[in-house]
Amino acid sequence: MILAIIPAKGGSKRLPNKNMYPINGRPLIDYTIEYVKNSKIINDFFVTTDDEIIKEYCIENNIKYIMRSQKLGGETPIIDVYRHALGKITFSFKVEILLGIQVD
Repeated sequence: MILAIIPAKGGSKRLPNKNMYPINGRPLIDYTIEYVKNSKIINDFFVTTDDEIIKEYCIENNIKYIMRSQKLGGETPIIDVYRHALGKITFSFKVEILLGIQVD
């Protein structure tokens, strides 16, 4: 099984709330989610976030998400974000490949 994790933090130093920034009438994160959904090799995916707005977007669009603490946002090494996400998912399958798909 190939699992994708999409890290989407709420804060950004250069462009606040960049993952929800509208591009052509859609939030930036929407393009990444569409890509993953249309992939012929990715079996499942989760968004991992520290932001309530992104969480609500996931709920409204029936997207699986994992909440993480603010300490796993900011300049945290991305590997720590992936480790946290994997620790929160209950698997009924063997993950053979983990893909990290960045929104930006």
